[in-house]
Amino acid sequence: MWKQKSRNQWLREGDRNTRFFHKSVVQNIHHNKIVRLQREGGIVLKTEEDLEQELNTFFKELLEEPGVDRGGAIEHVMRFIPRKITDAQNEALLRPIDRQDLDEVVKQMDIGKAPSLEGFMSHPP
Repeated sequence: MWKQKSRNQWLREGDRNTRFFHKSVVQNIHHNKIVRLQREGGIVLKTEEDLEQELNTFFKELLEEPGVDRGGAIEHVMRFIPRKITDAQNEALLRPIDRQDLDEVVKQMDIGKAPSLEGFMSHPP
């Protein structure tokens, strides 16, 4: 019953910037926080550094495939992906940005304006 009531309140108030919303977010953060882990040998880890190291080690071992060469498979898949840019364009895109180029671009921007999502300046028609 309480769960249904909270769902009804969520539907009414949703993601609006309300006290209910903020309490829900804080409660979720608190509920989802890992405060301790127990290793297989029974050792309990509590410090943030120990937890971070244990999780990094666990997922690295879980996701790594030592000794597996994926080069052939990658080359096979890449044959089916069309090239959209030339090697020269790719080199230009990968070139490190130097301070002079950055200064030039910033000076070309209108005061109080920023590039849009596409990277172009948005000007009213």
